Amino acid sequence: MRPKLLPQSYHYIQLSISPPLDGLLLRQAISQALLQTYGITHSLTHVDIISLHESPSSSPNNLASRAIVRIAQPDAQRLMSAIAAFAPPSLTSRISVVNDSSFLPSLASDSREWVARELQA
Repeated sequence: MRPKLLPQSYHYIQLSISPPLDGLLLRQAISQALLQTYGITHSLTHVDIISLHESPSSSPNNLASRAIVRIAQPDAQRLMSAIAAFAPPSLTSRISVVNDSSFLPSLASDSREWVARELQA
């Protein structure tokens, strides 16, 4: 007997944001990316911000944020393509897709770093 797999209704996307944005500005940027790429109807797509934290970026003077967002499975490819094509009007922030999965724990790239950060908080 084969085990039944649960249907995956959500997809998780890990984002890199440079310079860091707070949750509201990230939500606005995602909505703007969807509006710019797919129009007003898809700009209202529901996106949950699961995690948002600062992390050091590759350049020494800048900080970046890492975020994990949750979106309905049918909208995941649309969101990732909108973020890839997004050109912010101010050109001061950059958002890029780092990783995506339908299984949230697979996005935990370094669990020891996460535990250390949680213990400091």
